[in-house]
Amino acid sequence: MAALAGLLWVVAARAQVVDRLAAVVGGETVVTTSDVELEASLALLDRSELPFWRHGDPEERLVDAALLRFAAADVALYQPPPDAVRARVTAIRESFANGADRDAWAVRWGLDDAALAVVVRRRMVVDRYLLRNLTTSPADEEAWLAEAHRMVSQLESRIQVRRIPAAP
Repeated sequence: MAALAGLLWVVAARAQVVDRLAAVVGGETVVTTSDVELEASLALLDRSELPFWRHGDPEERLVDAALLRFAAADVALYQPPPDAVRARVTAIRESFANGADRDAWAVRWGLDDAALAVVVRRRMVVDRYLLRNLTTSPADEEAWLAEAHRMVSQLESRIQVRRIPAAP
């Protein structure tokens, strides 16, 4: 029994947090700290035409994106065509100076082309939803971001968002 207690103490002493839940949107979409870190990295590589992905805190941006995807649901209008997703994945991959950098980035995030396509597709659903539902031109970034913020605030009043604070 003492040996088991000693083993449990060693395991507990070596335990470390691998990932942390940051938020849950709509009771089903989970945002983790690794998602937030990936978003911060991806925001530098993904050349979206919308200011949504270039401004604000990455964690808040992912929560807002989850709210927008929840509103977009599976409506075909907001689903990007597969060739458009492939083109955006290719653009991200080509943004690296060389293949070794691209491979290191992919390994760091555990993203093969299929996994990266899922992330990019989610971003594109948000883009398509915002482009169809905001009236302000994205060229006027300040006004466009204000309108996007109002839309997200309205969604957040109807869709439950649970933010999980980091442990002290």
